[in-house]
Amino acid sequence: MAVNTNSTTIPMPELHALCAAFLEATLRFYESPENREGFEQWLEGRKGGNADGQENSSTASTGLSNPCSVEDSGAAAGRV
Repeated sequence: MAVNTNSTTIPMPELHALCAAFLEATLRFYESPENREGFEQWLEGRKGGNADGQENSSTASTGLSNPCSVEDSGAAAGRV
């Protein structure tokens, strides 16, 4: 079941804290060689196209702004 959220209603300090938590968890997850290998296998499976036969684009734009941008890595470093 999908949950729809309007991120514009989340105050920026809380949004940055949430992004920092996701970033930290993601970095910890990929410290494991098994998890990195699983990701690489998943990625290789997607390179030929997706289920509808269309090519995938890693640069496709969603049109959404990114409140967790790299430029604001202070939140990830605990300076929220």
